[in-house]
Amino acid sequence: MTATDQALQHADYYEDPAVGSLPTTGFVFRRETAALVVVDPQNDFLTEGGVAWGLVGESVVENDTVANIGRLFAAAKDAGIPVAISPHYYYHSDHDWNFGGPSEHLMHEIGMFDRSGPLSLEGFDRSGADFLEVYKPFKRHGNGTSSTDPIG
Repeated sequence: MTATDQALQHADYYEDPAVGSLPTTGFVFRRETAALVVVDPQNDFLTEGGVAWGLVGESVVENDTVANIGRLFAAAKDAGIPVAISPHYYYHSDHDWNFGGPSEHLMHEIGMFDRSGPLSLEGFDRSGADFLEVYKPFKRHGNGTSSTDPIG
């Protein structure tokens, strides 16, 4: 084993370098003002049946994303840290947009995060736009979770 390999084995990947590349910000974590923000924890991204699985599935599995997001929800609940969930939705009128990058146009084409309307839950339960079932208990127990999701 080389010296570099030995050093990497014992490295603290989260330790700040002795001399940083960027100026320090003076940021100090304070639990009383902290929140966990979770973006798009939805079936279309995070389940094998989701329309984006072919694009992201390998990464979701490799990084154990579903379990890790679950750990974050649980840790926030245990620590009393509020959780803000920001889901991504598309409605039929959104498909007429003339702007957006290639990934946004692809999301429209494959029906990612589609809902029947902003005031309707028709077809929402367990759809691609819905949250994973394993995350729903964190939304429904009054644990400081805030959401723009209609069932939050």
